[in-house]
Amino acid sequence: MTMDESPLLSDFPNGLPDEAVSFKPGRKNTAWKIIIVLIIASFSLGIINLIQSGSLAILTGTGAVVGVVRDDVGKPIPAEVFVYQTQIATQANGDGQFILENIPPGEQVVIVTFRNIGREYVVNVIQHETVNIGELRFHPEDFLGGWSQSGLPTQ
Repeated sequence: MTMDESPLLSDFPNGLPDEAVSFKPGRKNTAWKIIIVLIIASFSLGIINLIQSGSLAILTGTGAVVGVVRDDVGKPIPAEVFVYQTQIATQANGDGQFILENIPPGEQVVIVTFRNIGREYVVNVIQHETVNIGELRFHPEDFLGGWSQSGLPTQ
C-alpha cells in the first residue's frame, strides 16, 4: 500500500474498527497513470518535432556546403541557394560564391535559383565538415524561352 492509499486518522473518529478495512485503489492511481501516459506522449511528440525540424541535427552536429554559381556562359551570378525542406538559405556573392551552414548531416538537396530558373544538386553533408560542391552551372537549355546572360536568343 502506498502512502496515497493509506487511511487518515480522521477516517476513524471512534477508533479502529474490529474488522480489517479493505482499501480499493481509487482515482489517485488512475490519475497518476494518466499523468504518466501524457508525459510519455509529450516527450515522444517533442522528439519527433526535433527530428522533423532539423533542430536535433543541430544539437548532434551539422555540416556546411560551399560552392560557386555560374550562368550558362560561365559568369558568376548572385543566385539564391537553399537546402530543400529547411529554412537554410543564402545568396551567392558577386563572385558567385556561397556558403550554407548548420546543415543536418546526411543526403541533402541543395537548390540554386536565379531569375525563376532552378537546379537541384544532391549533396552528402558530413557532420563537422565543409563539403565543397564546386561549380554549379546553369545550362543554355535552362533558359529556353527566357533570359540568358549570353545575349544569344533563346528559343
